[in-house]
Amino acid sequence: MVTKYKPGMIVFFFWNDRFYHKVIQYYNKKKFGEIGPVHVGIISKVKQNEVEIYEAVDKGFIKSDYEKWWLDERIKDGKVKIGECHTLLTNVEDNCKKYEGIRYGWTDILGIVLGYLINWRIIGITGHNALICSEAVVRILYDSSNKKIQIGYSKKEDKKKSEYPIKFDAITPMHLFKSKYIKII
Repeated sequence: MVTKYKPGMIVFFFWNDRFYHKVIQYYNKKKFGEIGPVHVGIISKVKQNEVEIYEAVDKGFIKSDYEKWWLDERIKDGKVKIGECHTLLTNVEDNCKKYEGIRYGWTDILGIVLGYLINWRIIGITGHNALICSEAVVRILYDSSNKKIQIGYSKKEDKKKSEYPIKFDAITPMHLFKSKYIKII
C-alpha cells in the first residue's frame, strides 16, 4: 500500500519503545479509553521520494524528511496513521515555517500531567513561546484553515467555538486523533 501524501495531512505515531511513550499510552487509556498515538506531525511538502514533516521534538519545532517507503512500511505495521482534514488548508508550509525553531514545551507537558493528576485546569503556560507536538499541529491547522479548524483555543473569546474547551497548550495527540475535523485514512 502506497499512500498519496499531501501537504496538511497529519501523521500520527504509535510508538511504544520508550518510557515516555508508555506514559502517554497510559494517559490515553485512562482519559480516552484507548492507547492512541503518542506523537504527531504535519506534512508541509511532498518530494519525489520523501515527505517533509514538521514536528515538535526535544530539539524544538523542526522540519524532518521521512522516506516515503519508510512511512508506507510504518503504516502497514500500524506504527503510523495518516489523518486528513475535511476543511481546505492553504499555505501549510508557510504556516509551519512560522513556528520553526521554537523550543519544546516541557512545562506544557507538566501542565497536562498536573491537569490529569489533580484535575488542575491548564491556564496556557507557554503559549506559542514553546510547543509540544500536538499544540504545534493544532496551531498550524488553525492558521491554515483561516481559523475554521478550532480544536482548542488560544484566546478566551474563542473557547466556545472550539471543539475541546482547552487551551492549545493542553491539546494532546489523542485530541487530534479523535477530532471531528480530521478523518483517519
